[in-house]
Amino acid sequence: MPNELFFELLTTNSPKIKCLDVERRNLDSETMGAIMSCCLGNTQLVELKIARNVSFWNEQPDDFGNALAAFLGEKTCMVTKVDIKNNDIHEEAMEALMKSMETNTKVTWLDMQDNFCRGK
Repeated sequence: MPNELFFELLTTNSPKIKCLDVERRNLDSETMGAIMSCCLGNTQLVELKIARNVSFWNEQPDDFGNALAAFLGEKTCMVTKVDIKNNDIHEEAMEALMKSMETNTKVTWLDMQDNFCRGK
């Protein structure tokens, strides 16, 4: 589980974290949502390695996907590479994420394969 220092580094826009790497940590949507919410206003992050966390085997809310969309939709977001494959991101959050990509000019690489968006 992420500790208080981790959240503080993200929230305070610390230059110590350029790549957010929480891949394969089995974090749930609520925890991933909290991590992404701490990134709001962060101008230091350039890479998000956040794949394979939220489980396909349990129904998860869209906290993570919606918080990710809010972060990537910020004009100050400097992230260029995003790996969100194999997370349980559903249609509502995926739609919000795609909306954020309409205005995001920084992201040049996005891997979102194997999520749970089937209808839209």
